[in-house]
Amino acid sequence: PYPLCALAVSDERPDFGEQGKLKEPSSKDFNAIVDLIKAKEYEKLFDKDQLSKQIKEQVAWQDFKEGKSDFSPTFKVLKGKNMQYDTKRSAAWCDRVLWKENKKQSLTQVFLKSDESINTSDHKPVYSHLQIPYCPIFENQLEDKESFKICFEELKGEGLRSLDVGGKSDPYLLVICPSLFFKDGRTGTKLKTLDPEWSDLFINVAANNPLMIKNQILIFKAMDYDGADHIDDLIGTQCYH
Repeated sequence: PYPLCALAVSDERPDFGEQGKLKEPSSKDFNAIVDLIKAKEYEKLFDKDQLSKQIKEQVAWQDFKEGKSDFSPTFKVLKGKNMQYDTKRSAAWCDRVLWKENKKQSLTQVFLKSDESINTSDHKPVYSHLQIPYCPIFENQLEDKESFKICFEELKGEGLRSLDVGGKSDPYLLVICPSLFFKDGRTGTKLKTLDPEWSDLFINVAANNPLMIKNQILIFKAMDYDGADHIDDLIGTQCYH
């Protein structure tokens, strides 16, 4: 239920001038980029940023957000220098703070900054202050939690991956939700099949407040049983909210 935050170091660069697919810019393009940085015309340069384009087009980091980088690009600088860029690479914002909101309440970024005084790397570090919405903790409603269970019916798989010799698998299903279940639920194992049908599965629930249950994510993992002396193989995973 909480927002997911990620600190990313990206190899993306601006699609600037005649650089094309080469990482090393021409002297003309490099000087033009540096001139924009000196004039603090960051938006003109950021409009060419590859990562922000990919996020907008849902190519990468789907549904993630980030704030405005109102400071000089953080890469590629010369070590031991405060803000001197390496001519072999286009200056770019390769150090980012991204977040994804899992709830309807929006997350607020108070600030996003870079520390230009640190010169031990060819990157300048970035840091941010984020305000995350309060998520209430729901109390259980029943005194005897052991007596409350969730039942999964009509559990079956179709066309599962073959992981055993002979073109079959020995599948069983795990149902995982650490904040909701006392322990993972597990079905029985069906031998030599890619289209298993499992019996109803009952799982004891540790938290039974309807609002808390509504906000949980269940993880279903199909596994291939390889015997007590071997590590079971993962067939596939699916999440359900």
